[in-house]
Amino acid sequence: MRKLALLLASMALSGPGCGAGTGPLPAAIYTDPAADSEHPARMETLHIPSGGVEINGLAYIAAGNAETLADTSPERMADELSANRQAFDFLQFAPALAGKSLLVLSADDRLAPLTDALVDAVREQGGARITAIHEVTDHAWSDKRIALQAHVIRWLETMAETRE
Repeated sequence: MRKLALLLASMALSGPGCGAGTGPLPAAIYTDPAADSEHPARMETLHIPSGGVEINGLAYIAAGNAETLADTSPERMADELSANRQAFDFLQFAPALAGKSLLVLSADDRLAPLTDALVDAVREQGGARITAIHEVTDHAWSDKRIALQAHVIRWLETMAETRE
């Protein structure tokens, strides 16, 4: 049932021309990699600089290092984030984002104040096409996946309406 739900969600979010009628989806999209006792699945903690503070992040490392990027590690990625603290500060991009249509989603993961600050900063720069939605759920939206999909689809529909 889980695989069917993920397949349907992938097809719904992929839009016209994807999914049904275009051939089978690769199994890697909707299945976990095989268990690997030498490289078991694990979580890595990250500290991501944003808005002058460090936010906590978790990275899921799939079994067999299936998601590992070439020539890096969680430690190197965290070091890069720390070294580029100012360059990666989202608030500095508010002036450039003010003219864009934005969908900003937050959850009860203690990051909502940071997304709220970004929304406020964009609005202060004249941004008016912002849809900000908060859901009472965890960072991965584990119990609100359908709601997440619905929010994205509804927002995309408004984008299509503005182009007509």
